[in-house]
Amino acid sequence: MEKVLLSTQTQPLPDAIRWLLCGAAALCWFSMAIFHRLGLIRFCRLRAKYRLIAGIIAIAIAFLGHGLLPIVVIGSLMLVAGLQVVQDILTARPQTRLLEPQI
Repeated sequence: MEKVLLSTQTQPLPDAIRWLLCGAAALCWFSMAIFHRLGLIRFCRLRAKYRLIAGIIAIAIAFLGHGLLPIVVIGSLMLVAGLQVVQDILTARPQTRLLEPQI
């Protein structure tokens, strides 16, 4: 992030920095997909699928993002990450069963 923020904001992001940023995000999402699929975080096939799709989108941003400004690359990754948060909130299950105290 430091290299992206310190780069010239009016020039396209260099390829190495773009691949580093997008690759790191994709690696994180791919590993989270594996963890969700195996049940190490929480067994959830839907979350695993969304994490896998997010990783693919991050790689696509790196691959197709030649000539993009740094703010566009960061904004695109933030949009994908934000959609992951929204998806988690919408599909979250309650942790306690206050309505059923006998369980």
